Formats: sequence, C-alpha cells, structure tokens
Amino acid sequence: MNGEVVVADEIAGAIKCVMESDNEVRKRVKEKSERSRLAVMEGGSSYVAFGDLIDDILRNKAMKET
Repeated sequence: MNGEVVVADEIAGAIKCVMESDNEVRKRVKEKSERSRLAVMEGGSSYVAFGDLIDDILRNKAMKET
C-alpha cells in the first residue's frame, strides 16, 4: 500500500463511468460474461472438458482395478 487517499468523488466518478452503457469496459465485461455462461452450458467447452476429465478419471480407475 502506498498510502494514497482516494476521495469519495473520485470513486463515485469511476463507478458512474463504468456503469455507462456505452463504456468499453462494461461492454467487454458483458461479452466475457456471456462467453463464460455459454462455456458452462451443456455442450459448452468447459462442460465438455469437465466431462472428459471425469471419463479419464473413471478410465484410469478401471485400469488400476484390473
């Protein structure tokens, strides 16, 4: 921590700026949020990868039992 003090007006201004609908940061966050949501839905990349991980674990377990 560098000991700088941020006044309430600066914080409020920054929040208002980010909350504006045409703000680039807000647009990027919404886009990433949508991509994340799609990834965890059935058929999404994270959903599929997790299923593959479970299959791999079960396959390895079965191999050790034989």
